Amino acid sequence: MSEGNRELRLSAFIDGELSPSEQAEVANQVANETEVQTHVAGLREVDRMLRSEIVRPNFNVEDFLRRLESVQIDRQVETTPIAESATRSRFVIGISLLLAATVLLGLGIMNRFPQQPDGVTVPVTSVAQIVRSVGNVEFKPTTDSPWEPYTQMQSRSLGPGAAIRTSMGSLCEISTAQSGILRLNQDSELVVHRPNDVELIRGEFWCQAGTNELKIRAPQPAEPTTNRDVPQLFVCPQESSTQCWLEQQTLRCGAVSNKELTLQLPDLSHCTLEAGQWVAMAMTTGPTAIERGQFDPVHAAAWQLPLLVQRPAEDSELQSLLSTMLGQLGQSKMQHLYETQIRSLGPTGAVPLVAFVKSPESRAEPELRHQAMRIVADLAPESSRADLFALAQDLDATVAQYAAQALARLDLMSPKSKA
Repeated sequence: MSEGNRELRLSAFIDGELSPSEQAEVANQVANETEVQTHVAGLREVDRMLRSEIVRPNFNVEDFLRRLESVQIDRQVETTPIAESATRSRFVIGISLLLAATVLLGLGIMNRFPQQPDGVTVPVTSVAQIVRSVGNVEFKPTTDSPWEPYTQMQSRSLGPGAAIRTSMGSLCEISTAQSGILRLNQDSELVVHRPNDVELIRGEFWCQAGTNELKIRAPQPAEPTTNRDVPQLFVCPQESSTQCWLEQQTLRCGAVSNKELTLQLPDLSHCTLEAGQWVAMAMTTGPTAIERGQFDPVHAAAWQLPLLVQRPAEDSELQSLLSTMLGQLGQSKMQHLYETQIRSLGPTGAVPLVAFVKSPESRAEPELRHQAMRIVADLAPESSRADLFALAQDLDATVAQYAAQALARLDLMSPKSKA
């Protein structure tokens, strides 16, 4: 069974949509195969988070998600032998549900979360402040404080040595006193020593360095090592974006912004990364034991969506992530589905295709762009009009022609033309 079919079958099992015999067969797999059990638990967790945090729109979301072909974007990791046993465990495999949610958000048919104002000012006496959360988040305002639950009803400042932790299914966003942003993934813990000095105790976080460079370190290993006197940290330049994760005594730091990123490594040397590249340091070895690998930065950032949708709809970071994810979804549809299947989704199914054709990556696949635009010409909804105007000026004459056809069709369908 292919990975895509396996994903669809497990999703159908969770929703109780299989026949009694198939339901029993999958239940037996879940009971006896650890990998399948973990996979199903992950899908259920993503489903629970989306259903609890995103208000249902005014139409049948479940029916839409069933119709939307499940898309699995795998992270292709290329590493040295040191890292081959340390493959990444991520915020679970239900990326297809997140991608489906972006379609709904992109169409503007979802009700929004209660919003908090951006540009939060951190008090002078604090190093950081929690500004957003999803689920149950706990924090210690200072090193010696007890753990406290965080609620979005009150603003909480963090002193030097403050700690923040998330549980399964919870996320949070932190603003530092130097205009930095930290987002903590589920089941993770972070200590903010100073506005530009953080320690990842476990799990994963995304960060945007503020006005100063940001030091990212891992906890000292419990067992003595030969590397005891070497600082276990990366130093990120100001205004840069990275994502870091800690697993199996290894701290990885990946570049998620579009520009090159130059990190200072633990041995004080420097390393330049492009978007989608990571570098890692094993905490139990010397500072020269460095690994390198590749990852999908969009897939890696998908877990942040429940935090980002709390921002205003016009927020540039939210719009950029949604547009990129929709573009990837559109590309996957064109590569893996028959045209009749895509057309069966109606106007909603054309939205990701428009995003794909707009993306810079699509220019490397002109034939796929043409095929996508042929469908767009027939199905693009009114909400795509602005994008179609832009595509009508595309340097590719075929793309421009199909965009013009789509606009002409929308003009004929508009109330003004009927009047």
